[in-house]
Amino acid sequence: MQAALNSEAFAPDQAIVLVPKGDESIPDNINGIPVHAVGSVSEALSLAGLSWPVRTEQNPVTTPKANRGRGLAILISAAIIAALLFGAGVETVRWSALMEQGRILELEKDLNADAQSTLGNARASLYQQWRAMKKPQIQVLDISGALFTASDAEACKDPAKRQRLPLSPHFARADAVCMVEMRAVTSDTSMNIVGRLAYWPSGLGAGSRAERVMRGSKETSGRSWTLSFDMPPQQGAALRLVVIAGDVEIHGPQPWYQDLLAAPVDSVPFIAAVQRLESLGFLVIANDWKRD
Repeated sequence: MQAALNSEAFAPDQAIVLVPKGDESIPDNINGIPVHAVGSVSEALSLAGLSWPVRTEQNPVTTPKANRGRGLAILISAAIIAALLFGAGVETVRWSALMEQGRILELEKDLNADAQSTLGNARASLYQQWRAMKKPQIQVLDISGALFTASDAEACKDPAKRQRLPLSPHFARADAVCMVEMRAVTSDTSMNIVGRLAYWPSGLGAGSRAERVMRGSKETSGRSWTLSFDMPPQQGAALRLVVIAGDVEIHGPQPWYQDLLAAPVDSVPFIAAVQRLESLGFLVIANDWKRD
């Protein structure tokens, strides 16, 4: 097959991907190549612009050079598709097992390794497009928070002297901030929520690492984060909550948090970290708070 690809003028922009028609959703395209679900050989041939050949002794089939070239290109495409679908079965079983166990970093490395070859890249792309369709909608999540303030740091020590305020992106009052609470909840019982709350006393991303990073407490309907301050946050202090939601709970190493918790939401590192997770079917949300 590789020899044929090397020797023939193969135009990817004229190719199509044909897959057996079934109940499962399929992507519209793979790396820009249209995907069609077919229920019969004749339907596949029709999409390819061909028909069943009829050969008789009195009327032998003639194949002009142009048709031979186009037919060969279609056969090459079919061979690639067959190899892709055959190989994808074994790979998908392994990838699905890693996903079900929440071993997302291992899955990501496995996908990247497989994508080093042409067929492997198509397999990985197909799997990621399928996973991306499983990403939850933001409407199913409710993220809220509260600030607990007092007249000064000493008053913060007495819960009776604290005032509870809704959490907004900025806080400019002179009161001392004693504690912060944040919650991410959903009515979707199939959704798993994880996340981190990071405290940056001198501003988001200032310093080599956040002063505190919290995993939060798991609840029946989601997760909550409660951070009490020994010293109330001063001007410029910042909090960043990152919530990751999906159909599985993530376990093991999670290096994307380094950029998700420290970089501005419009920065290249943050966007790249979000895309890593969204390509595997996760929803990523970041909420910021700052003391002005």
